Amino acid sequence: MTIKIYHIPFARSTRAVWMYHEIYEANGQASNADIPKLQVEILDFATFRTHKPKEFLEKNPNGKIPVLIDDERNVTMWDGSAIAMYLLDNYDKGKVSNIRLITFL
Repeated sequence: MTIKIYHIPFARSTRAVWMYHEIYEANGQASNADIPKLQVEILDFATFRTHKPKEFLEKNPNGKIPVLIDDERNVTMWDGSAIAMYLLDNYDKGKVSNIRLITFL
């Protein structure tokens, strides 16, 4: 089981990678057997605007990052906020979402 995120360091895709790590750490090592491993496909910022890999464009015809691929659930998505919510809804065991609620209140 893996989740793949196409990522450019210091770009908006950092939020998706960060959310994954927040969920993974907050839910504790014992319960992380249910959380797929993260595979980060790092793209080159210097060449990304002019050269987008064919495999990447097949996943996201918009040619933007981030892109999340969760083969286990047959999901591909490319909106950063939607990816964060997807990760929370599907893999958080109430640890991160409860922190967000308490902070908001």
